[in-house]
Amino acid sequence: MQHVFIVGAKSLGAYGGYETFVYKLTEYHQHNGELKYHVACKANGDGCMDETRLRDARPLGKGIFEFHSARCFKIKVPNIGPAVAIYYDIAALEACCRYVKPGGQLVYSTCSILPEENALQLRRFLENHPDFTLLPLPDSFPAALRQRYGAEGLQLLPHRDH
Repeated sequence: MQHVFIVGAKSLGAYGGYETFVYKLTEYHQHNGELKYHVACKANGDGCMDETRLRDARPLGKGIFEFHSARCFKIKVPNIGPAVAIYYDIAALEACCRYVKPGGQLVYSTCSILPEENALQLRRFLENHPDFTLLPLPDSFPAALRQRYGAEGLQLLPHRDH
């Protein structure tokens, strides 16, 4: 079984475009016995996850639930103003490190163009976790995107990558 960890969504389907994407991704793959998603969700504050609003969400323990066969775990964040987004991503990445087994994947994706939330986060994470590496994009990605992929990941922009 392939375990895929998803960080960057604050909730599933109720906050923004990326959250809706994660909702649809888990929905599409919910019956795939070879794929298990693990989704970090924000526990408190703006855009936080309220699994009681999800039909068929099943509690697994304090701050952990299953939805669309994905294991979802909540990350509590302090009330620190605009820095909360960066804090959440760092805390979620750190939480995932405890669960990712050799061969597992961790997908870090944001809806931001800010380096502080993208490339700098990725660089900091890889510096602090030398046992993690960037994987090449699969051949199923268009060649133009694979050519732009590098040490700071891949940034997609709507005006360019539609």
